[in-house]
Amino acid sequence: MKKGIIIGIICLVVLIIGGLLLRPHYTEDEINFKKEYEKFNNKKTAEGKKYLNVDIIKDNNIKYKTAEEVIKSLQNDTAVIYFGFPECPWCRNLVTVLLEATKEKKYSNIYYANILSIRDQKHLDEEGNIVVDKEGTEEYKKIVEILGNNLGEYEGLNDPSIKRLYFPTVVFVSAGEVKAVHIGTVDSQKDPYIKLDKKQHDELLKIFKQNIELIESKTCSGVNKC
Repeated sequence: MKKGIIIGIICLVVLIIGGLLLRPHYTEDEINFKKEYEKFNNKKTAEGKKYLNVDIIKDNNIKYKTAEEVIKSLQNDTAVIYFGFPECPWCRNLVTVLLEATKEKKYSNIYYANILSIRDQKHLDEEGNIVVDKEGTEEYKKIVEILGNNLGEYEGLNDPSIKRLYFPTVVFVSAGEVKAVHIGTVDSQKDPYIKLDKKQHDELLKIFKQNIELIESKTCSGVNKC
């Protein structure tokens, strides 16, 4: 009788250990990214608009990067770099499609940088002079310099030479060479609080997969923005 109990306990322990070993391991960045975006599900903006609910896959391969790390990555790495922030409605529409594309292409080098707080803010005064309301950090300026004409014009300043990094922006870089930059979602989307329809989703998915292929070969632009 005792022998049977011991054998039963041993089997139970083996099953528990086996289950723990087989359980998928998610990195801290993957867990935090999922929490960061999903915490706005079923919530509203200060203006009363409802945030788009997103379901971030657990094995999203996201790696958080600081502005300084992004600069080094743009100069040296091969990666997909996603610039965005969780409250951005365009970002919430884009992010699940981006993760779907990287999953389908089995691409795992995905960097995430939320640099909203270091971005500059400017406007024109009544006389048409540019007024700097908030100076961007040196790191932000360097990122804009590196991406150069891949970025859009700073809207409202009437000077096409002044660029701005709008959100979302996805950069596809190969060995320090920028191969493609995608800004916003798709041109046909007008309201970021409405989920992309199937045609829009498929269009965006195709763009991302094609751009991933551009950088994969080295290693084996939208209107709407915030």
